Amino acid sequence: MAEDENSDKSEFGGNAVNKATVRIFRVLFAFVGQSGPCGVTELSRLLGMTKSMVHRALVTLEEQGYVSRDETTSLYQLGHRLIELSSPSDGEPTVHDLVAPFLRELVETAGETVVIAVPAGRRTVIVGGLESKQAISSRVHVGFISPLHVGPGGRCILANLPPDDISRYLMQPLERYTELTISDPLSLHLELENVRRTGFSLSIDELTVGTSSIGFPVLDADARPHGAIALSGPSDRFNSQRINALIPVLKRILDEMNRSSRLYRTTAVFRGE
Repeated sequence: MAEDENSDKSEFGGNAVNKATVRIFRVLFAFVGQSGPCGVTELSRLLGMTKSMVHRALVTLEEQGYVSRDETTSLYQLGHRLIELSSPSDGEPTVHDLVAPFLRELVETAGETVVIAVPAGRRTVIVGGLESKQAISSRVHVGFISPLHVGPGGRCILANLPPDDISRYLMQPLERYTELTISDPLSLHLELENVRRTGFSLSIDELTVGTSSIGFPVLDADARPHGAIALSGPSDRFNSQRINALIPVLKRILDEMNRSSRLYRTTAVFRGE
């Protein structure tokens, strides 16, 4: 049953709590467990709140930059302000800081969009990037969330976690997005070994049909992942032949990037359960 919009009772007890603020936080936290953008109806059903309450909360969150709205689909996803909240308080550079000097060179070299991803529990969150100037290209959807095993950026993060963390991850069900998503634990284990050996991960039609991408880890002083970057574009243009031809020059750029990133230790936290 939907929450009573006019109720004066707080779900947190008898203390005087601003119920509108509580609802805003409930709507914000609802995005954490989702694998993609959400709409008002879906959030209303998930939270047991009326659509008008959810919509008002989303409007406030969007105004403050904590969620963003796709004008085409009217769906919402996490926004750029969450990046600021996750930044280290001691002045250490963020993943975005470490990667930013290399983004333009990567885009110009590959001719495709590059995104920056960081781990968030068992998932990755897109926290930035730079779009290609091609007429048809992938977009940088800041706040987009996907499981670590889905897509090359996530796998580059997962492959460079400690073995116990990887084992815990493989014990949980592996979500599937397309027929090409790796959802078998043994196949994923072998793929992660390959990522550690080669230093990159490839993906074709795995997260979205018609899109190909390649991911590389951004490592810290202990070879643990700050996060990852991924270059992506339409599969008919950014095909396996073109990607393989680009790998040597991309690795030269990324080796330089990792020389900088390894000067710092990651603050990222992984939860395998």
